[in-house]
Amino acid sequence: MPEWRRSLLRLWSSRTARAGALLVLLYLGAAVFAGLAPREPREIDQTKRLKPPAAGHWLGTDELGRDVLSRVLHGSRLSLLIGLLSVGAALAVGVPLGLAAGECGGVVDLVLMRCVDVLLAFPGILLALAIMAVLGPSLTNLMLAVAAVNVPVYARQVRASVLQVRSLDYVLSARALGASRLRVVLRHILPNIAGPIIVLATLGIGTAILEAAGLGFVGLGVEKDAPEWGTMLASAREYVLSHPWVVLAPGVAASLAILGFNLLGDGLRDWLDTRAAAR
Repeated sequence: MPEWRRSLLRLWSSRTARAGALLVLLYLGAAVFAGLAPREPREIDQTKRLKPPAAGHWLGTDELGRDVLSRVLHGSRLSLLIGLLSVGAALAVGVPLGLAAGECGGVVDLVLMRCVDVLLAFPGILLALAIMAVLGPSLTNLMLAVAAVNVPVYARQVRASVLQVRSLDYVLSARALGASRLRVVLRHILPNIAGPIIVLATLGIGTAILEAAGLGFVGLGVEKDAPEWGTMLASAREYVLSHPWVVLAPGVAASLAILGFNLLGDGLRDWLDTRAAAR
């Protein structure tokens, strides 16, 4: 059996990774097939306000008569878009910063890490709230705010990983053979620190979904009628006791999505640690 197949089987043998992967696949399926939802997510029918789950509305309707199942499904697509793009943007900025700080050292490291420390001094949600208050609610601004909050996290992790591997034999050998600094970073350092970055990014998607839902809950996310889980929770919070399905559906969906990425990230971390120990 090829080594890559044995490696994947070891990953799948982890209960944590398997549970996380199944939840993530369920979430991805909901996002991909959201277009098959039974109703339009913004379709209002005042004659069906706050109807309990029944045939035709499997998760009931909300305070405006909108189908909750349709809004949850479309919310999964919107949350996935926010999670992937915001984490991608944070990686695009944080990884080069961490590489530059770890490889160059000296003044470059000092200046970059002090800037990162300033950002880390603010609680993430407060920094995101401040950015959204300045830029205004919109999908693009929401992704920018979530990305900005996570840039320091990736920069710190990448710098720490670079400092661990830059003095290893294969890196020193490449330098002795005359390889340029850029070649050493791209060819020898970055591929060997990819594992922690992948794990952190996987966990970061769940964090980004949570942060986006939190901003939506306080009214600084996307537009108010958008089928976004945090916005849905905000508009339904006054019905939590009288009509609990309006709150439970988006709340459970968000919780399962976040749990799935967290479990998958933990499983990937254990798998990568096992592979590193085996080498």
